[in-house]
Amino acid sequence: MGTTAEWESILKAANTDNLTLQLSQSASGGSDHMSFMRVNIPVLFFFTGMHPDYHRPSDTWDKINYEGQAQIVALAERVVYDIANRPERLQFTRPQQPEPQQGTRRGFRVRIGLLPGYSEQDGVLLEGVAPGSPAEKAGLRAGDRVVAAMGQRVKNIEELTSLYEKMEPGKPVEFTIIREGKEIKVQVTPEAP
Repeated sequence: MGTTAEWESILKAANTDNLTLQLSQSASGGSDHMSFMRVNIPVLFFFTGMHPDYHRPSDTWDKINYEGQAQIVALAERVVYDIANRPERLQFTRPQQPEPQQGTRRGFRVRIGLLPGYSEQDGVLLEGVAPGSPAEKAGLRAGDRVVAAMGQRVKNIEELTSLYEKMEPGKPVEFTIIREGKEIKVQVTPEAP
């Protein structure tokens, strides 16, 4: 919600179902919202989080949370109604995280297999790891918080994935995680994507 100062108050007013919202000022990512942001139109990106079946053939219809889906759609409808009934357009502000530059590569040079939460906090709280991934092979699991990689502290997913460009497939990398209150160092061997 970092593309206009009004998003926070609009979302809080629209949250009549008292959903737990994790509001992020970041506007990174490679989804449909980026084309609007590039031309200075405020954007929101509703995302309910990662899970082990995300973008996999095993992400089937029977796993849909229909009640939750209805609540998210109702929240979005209230937000749209609010902005449609304003006398003036929302004012665009540049988000905290830099947007990708034209011509930059969209993919990563390595695959780790983390399924991160996208909340703004110290480190990257994992919601899980992809089956058979380097992260799973290294013993990472849901509930772990990645706080450093390659000796560099990370505060969020954007900082962590920025380090992927320095990693090489097949070359082990040290990750520092917090598990059950204890800091642990883990060797992860990235794979080619």
